[in-house]
Amino acid sequence: MCYFIGIDVAKFKHDFIIITGEGEIIQSPTTFSNNEAGFKELLDSLSKLNHSQENKIVLESAGHYHKNLIKFLEDNKYRVNVLNAYLVHKFIETRTLRKQKNDKLDCRWIAEYLQSAEFKTYQNKSYNCEQLKSLTRARDKLILKRSQELVDLTNAMNHIFPEFKAIFGDKFSKTAIFLLNEYPSAEEISQLSAKDLDKFRKKHKGTRLNKISTAIAQANVTVGHSNQSISFIVKTITKVIISLTEAIEDFESQINKILLGMNTPLISIDGVGKISAATIIGEYNNFDGFADADKLLAFAGLECSRYQSGQSDYYGKMVKRGSPHLRYLLMNLAISLKNCNPIFHTYYLKKKDEGKPYRVAFKLVSTNSKFDINLAK
Repeated sequence: MCYFIGIDVAKFKHDFIIITGEGEIIQSPTTFSNNEAGFKELLDSLSKLNHSQENKIVLESAGHYHKNLIKFLEDNKYRVNVLNAYLVHKFIETRTLRKQKNDKLDCRWIAEYLQSAEFKTYQNKSYNCEQLKSLTRARDKLILKRSQELVDLTNAMNHIFPEFKAIFGDKFSKTAIFLLNEYPSAEEISQLSAKDLDKFRKKHKGTRLNKISTAIAQANVTVGHSNQSISFIVKTITKVIISLTEAIEDFESQINKILLGMNTPLISIDGVGKISAATIIGEYNNFDGFADADKLLAFAGLECSRYQSGQSDYYGKMVKRGSPHLRYLLMNLAISLKNCNPIFHTYYLKKKDEGKPYRVAFKLVSTNSKFDINLAK
């Protein structure tokens, strides 16, 4: 006999059920809190089971809410299976036509789903990989926030000094951001003296005074109109951008420290930067547990869908059911690779002509080999 323990995970509480392989309910659906007392209630129920029988604990992947529970169970010598929530959802659709959902019912479906197939026991990420995953994801969120702030800054400057951004190559460089943070209006910029510029240069090392001089001249003839409220918005936004940039740099410094200790062969590939390598390692758990490149593609949602019925057999669009964070990185990284490596570029053109884009760096990591472009010829 085998016990199947299904757990439905939520933010503040979890529900679990214990059934046998024959469908006998040993423990009816029970709620326990997402805290120490609740975890001990679950442990107490598990300890009452016949220890001569196998226990199979299963729960859905639920963002980060399931991680503390998994660690608690593993610390107490229980093995855990983690299921893809999408697969559980499809399984439930095959069992009932009724549209009903509640946590106590879900834990029953989860337990029954585990009975229907064999699954690999949950594999914890290595400490470094877990850190890289958390840090790279948090960094990307900050970059998205900064991008939105830059859009808002562009909109604000279009009111009071529309010519400003073009002076700096149609982007807000560090010099431009620091300038606007201290002088957030065309009027203030137009009145800058040589003494002000010298003081600004000493305060902000590496600033380009020729661009600022152009901005001063343009500020005197701008078609923008003075607006005190918008100037205040500009000053506030630039403060946020500076703060976000400093935070992003701190994240990158921490990521690089961890990556340095791992000595990954990924960074031996021209076109793969340290942050990209760190993201791949963190998301793929340094490729531990992936048997081949096809599984890597599936995990990122980069594999093509396939339709086969009767005489029909064709491939469709990208599935996009894997990690969106990883998929976004790999799609952009493919462009960098083909631009930096002539072998990848030639191969890209070949596959493009065939209609089969193909991007893989798995072999290097699995064998801990440095990239050698001569071996790719």
